[in-house]
Amino acid sequence: MKEDSRGKIIVSIGGGHATGSVELANVIRQSLVKKYKQSDIRIIDLDSKVDKLNRKYSNADFDFESLYVELTTNDKDNVGKNEQGDDPCEIIFVCGCYSLYDEKIRSISKLKVYLDSDADKRLINLIQFNKIETPTELSGLLSEYMDNLRDEMIKHIEPTRVYADLIIPYTNETIGSAIMLDGISKVIEELKGNDKVINLEHNKIPLLNFEAERIDVQKSRYYDLS
Repeated sequence: MKEDSRGKIIVSIGGGHATGSVELANVIRQSLVKKYKQSDIRIIDLDSKVDKLNRKYSNADFDFESLYVELTTNDKDNVGKNEQGDDPCEIIFVCGCYSLYDEKIRSISKLKVYLDSDADKRLINLIQFNKIETPTELSGLLSEYMDNLRDEMIKHIEPTRVYADLIIPYTNETIGSAIMLDGISKVIEELKGNDKVINLEHNKIPLLNFEAERIDVQKSRYYDLS
C-alpha cells in the first residue's frame, strides 16, 4: 500500500434515509464513464455496511478510520499514464446517511452533497425501498421509524447538512446532478493538465479547488437548490 501521489476525486453524498445517494452516484457515474473512459470510478455505499442485527442508529455503526485509510491509500503497483498517454483518474463516491459526518472524510472530499427531503417523502421511500407488502411488514417498519430512524435523523444525520457544498432537494435532483457532473468534469480536466509532482502531507491527498458553476465552495458558501 502506498500514499496516492496522483490525487483522487472524492465526492461525499449524504442525506436522510432512502434519499437515493447511491442512485444519484450511479447516474453521474454513467455520464462520466462515457466522457472519461480511462477513469476508475467506484461507489462506496456506507449504509450497506451497517450490521442490522447490532445497529446503534448512530455514528457508532461505522468505522470511519478504516474508510479514511481506504480513501487515502493506493494499492496499485503502477500509477502512471495509460497506453493512450492520458493520466488515469480515480473517482470515488462515498454515499450514505453518514457520508458527511466524519471530519477527516469531509477534509478529503472535493465535493460534499446533501440530499434534502421531508419526513413524509423519506418514509414513503423507505416503504418502497423495503418492498413492503403486508400489514405486518408495514407495522414493523413504522415502529422502527418512530422508535429509531426519526430520532437518528434529528440527532445525527440532519446536523451534517451544514457541511454540504451543494444541497439538493428531491424535487431538483436533475439540476443538482448536472451541477455535480459539471464540477467533477472541471476537476478531472485540472488533474489531467497538472504534470507537476505534488508534495503531500502525511496521509493526505491533494485537494483541488472544486468549481461548480464557478461558485466558491468554502465553508461559508454553498449551493442550496431548495
